[in-house]
Amino acid sequence: MQHKLSPTHANSHMNPQDIEEVTTATRDPRIVDSLIEAYGDAAWVDLRGVMEEIQRDCKEDLDSAAAILKAISETLQRQSRLTQTIAEHLANDGRIDHRELAEQKLLLRRVQGALLALELLLEREAEVAHG
Repeated sequence: MQHKLSPTHANSHMNPQDIEEVTTATRDPRIVDSLIEAYGDAAWVDLRGVMEEIQRDCKEDLDSAAAILKAISETLQRQSRLTQTIAEHLANDGRIDHRELAEQKLLLRRVQGALLALELLLEREAEVAHG
């Protein structure tokens, strides 16, 4: 595996199983970010951090109304950060450069993650309500 990861090694070609092995071993979301960016027109969201944050901040059961409200709040805060960042980048020179675009895309993924976490909580609440 080490030779496959080395850019100086002549046979440094990885197959999907190798990428899966590295991703599983490292749990580094930057690997998936990079793959999705290279693939294009696709998205992924790591819900672990979003759900952990809601659970930690809410100190309530994740199936409660308080957790749902926390998820809505988190989504709105992330949307606000995204909007502020876009406005700041445009205010600088009226354009979005590649670095700014990368930052905005990452913030967009975080908004998507917050929305998916909210969806998950609402589904859990509906299951509890309707048994």
